[in-house]
Amino acid sequence: MSLLRLVKGSLTVFVGSLVLRLGGYVYRLLVGRLLGPDGYGIVSATMVVQTIVMFLATFGVPPAIARYVSRYQALGDGVKVRQFIGVPTLALVAISALTATILALLAPYLANWYFHNPRLYWPLVLTAVGLPFAAFASCVRGAFQGFQDMRGYVMTQFVEQGTRVGGAPALILAGYGPAGAVFASAALAYITSGAYGAVELRRKHLPNVPEKGEPLPPTRVAREALTFGLPVALTGIADMIQSNVDLLAIGYFLGTLWVGFYDAAGPIARLPTTLCAAVATALLPAASEAEALRDERTLRQYAHVSVKTMWTLLVPVAALTGALAEPLIVLFFGAPFRPGAQALYVLPTAMAFIVIFRSCASLLQGIGKERHPLFILSLSLALNVGLNVLLVPRLGIFGASLATAISNWLAMILAVRAVLVNAPVELRFRWLMVPVLAGAVAWVVARWLEETVPWLVLKLLAGLTAGSAVYALLVIALGGVSDLEWRILERGADRVGAVGLIRALKRLQVVGR
Repeated sequence: MSLLRLVKGSLTVFVGSLVLRLGGYVYRLLVGRLLGPDGYGIVSATMVVQTIVMFLATFGVPPAIARYVSRYQALGDGVKVRQFIGVPTLALVAISALTATILALLAPYLANWYFHNPRLYWPLVLTAVGLPFAAFASCVRGAFQGFQDMRGYVMTQFVEQGTRVGGAPALILAGYGPAGAVFASAALAYITSGAYGAVELRRKHLPNVPEKGEPLPPTRVAREALTFGLPVALTGIADMIQSNVDLLAIGYFLGTLWVGFYDAAGPIARLPTTLCAAVATALLPAASEAEALRDERTLRQYAHVSVKTMWTLLVPVAALTGALAEPLIVLFFGAPFRPGAQALYVLPTAMAFIVIFRSCASLLQGIGKERHPLFILSLSLALNVGLNVLLVPRLGIFGASLATAISNWLAMILAVRAVLVNAPVELRFRWLMVPVLAGAVAWVVARWLEETVPWLVLKLLAGLTAGSAVYALLVIALGGVSDLEWRILERGADRVGAVGLIRALKRLQVVGR
């Protein structure tokens, strides 16, 4: 995969992910407004458990499928491509069924003892029912990722999200309450997504895989997938706990009502990071292919994108979302969710840090250094748990967001260092500090407009527009855009006939010309 193919794949995932995020917002807004903060908190708490248990059940197999399918496809070994789709998928469905049984047995204890809410019992049982289907759908997506078919990857997510958005409100209105919303989200959505993806995979890709190469024993295929997948799975599990330990701490110390407030802030903080998360999705198979072909130049370019470009894109996201926290949460969820703004001041910064970690982790996993992210995230997770236990009882949901930001910062710093060691790339001090300076100025501008402009929607439009413009101009003028990024922008603009605009912007650069 060339750098332009990476960009194209990332943009495909970005556009799809943006639509999916918007669909997720529609889902959350409808569920939140239909159920209120308390019912929404029940759904949110259940989704936290589902996310963590699903990673426990998948054992990192979907990323392993993506890596080995991409690797053997590049080497022209079609027999092994088929094996690394079929064998791990069958093994994983069996493992996830066992995990689902355990979750169903633990459901009454989680509902009554941990979250202190008996109404969580049936939503947790329904989550267990959906686990095998979720595992199958994840494996199908891993195969699409391995074939570097990001359109197919995204389409399976569209089917999943469409079922979720349509099914949850319908079941709530039919009188099934939070349990109905969870069934649509945690079972029905994965059933339709997995069925659609399997049909498309058999139609588009498997007929084109040549029957070349020597097959491996099925036990060896499963062992290799699990050997690669286990560190990735543990990393994913740690990542999910890292992303949800704040909600778990809030649920234990403050109850499901505050889980609902905090979880209203979470999607808003994550929405602007969609582009960067899309890059992380495309990086794993791309890096795996580059490593298989020993293409060090391309690998260094991937490393540059995963660190420097991600940083430049995420700083304004964190600054502007935090500056406009209260009008954002009121606009999306309504005035009853206003207390969630306490978390949204800091949470976008935490999300920016963890997205950079994930992009670096994807690159490291793609080149066979899958243990590095696991070690890094284990340290960060230990810090996150300790800080949440310390800060949530004292500072509430603001303390949870602060704890998450500090621990995510540690994960980002260590992951960046690991990338620099394993895929040497040039990083200038100016490229890292200019976005911070520009982001601080953009934050001040957005906060001033938020306090002075009278109407809610106008506050957001003025703050986002002016803040983004100030940030972009300062980054360009102070030399915060690298030569590689200018080349990517020019080549992309050339395809749509806008290269003159990019060159005009480049002439605004004052420092480092």
